[in-house]
Amino acid sequence: MTTAFYSICIFLCAIFSETNAQPALQRFFTLADSLMQQNRFADAALAYERCVFACQDTNPEWQNRALLQKAMAYKAQGNFAQTLQTLYRINLYQMTDSARLATGYEIVLNAYLSGQFTDAESQLQQLAYFSPDSAAFNQQLLFLKILVLNELQKWPEAKAAFSQYLALNGQPPELANTYYNFMHRPRLKNPEKARRLSTFMPGVGQLYGGNAGAGLLSLGLQLGLLGFGVYEIWQGYYLTGFGTGLALFQAFYFGGIENAETVTKRKNNEKIARYNNQIKQFILRVEQEK
Repeated sequence: MTTAFYSICIFLCAIFSETNAQPALQRFFTLADSLMQQNRFADAALAYERCVFACQDTNPEWQNRALLQKAMAYKAQGNFAQTLQTLYRINLYQMTDSARLATGYEIVLNAYLSGQFTDAESQLQQLAYFSPDSAAFNQQLLFLKILVLNELQKWPEAKAAFSQYLALNGQPPELANTYYNFMHRPRLKNPEKARRLSTFMPGVGQLYGGNAGAGLLSLGLQLGLLGFGVYEIWQGYYLTGFGTGLALFQAFYFGGIENAETVTKRKNNEKIARYNNQIKQFILRVEQEK
């Protein structure tokens, strides 16, 4: 993984290599590159930002190179959101097709890694539109397209892309039917329905959402607090009955409604993760064997 990371850095640098850069600018880049090689990624990011400032409005090609290297410094720290924001500052229209595709790959990858799946899909669509070489796009970005579509639950589109991916990598396309068999019955629950059920009967929404323990606990607490409040009022302890029993019952009642929705969403996400993880692991094995 470390070798692959530095290979990407070298490739991106090579795209923007230039022999007639200003001496001062070369010194800034030499310092930043040295910090990068020493794994001082936070310092390197600052040094590359200095390079960006130094060549602002004078050398856009080297400015793009500095931004790419700064993005790689953030990526090395695992800060994928900051990597993505840095990559967005790059002017893709000033690049060659190969450089644009390589940078686009990094944008999509870091959008995916930072959980910004809608942005990743949008970037994929733009790259596919502007990429004149569909073979290069499929070779570098098709697997990311599958992963992104899976996370967005666009499984029919993901299945079609996965079939294409299998064919390109010498695998039987029919294998997609096996991996996407869950599409016929994904067993996802409706969070809004869970809210409605808990509104009429405490705990039922959690039971519907797949967490029986939370449902029984919610039902037991609310019945207990309601019973305590009514008993205290019946005994003449109105302040205790209303201020403690019924007030806490109301708090747990509305909290239970919110919890039913949260539990259902969490269970749905766990199921989706299981579905998608099988495909992800298969793709990663194929990519590692290349």
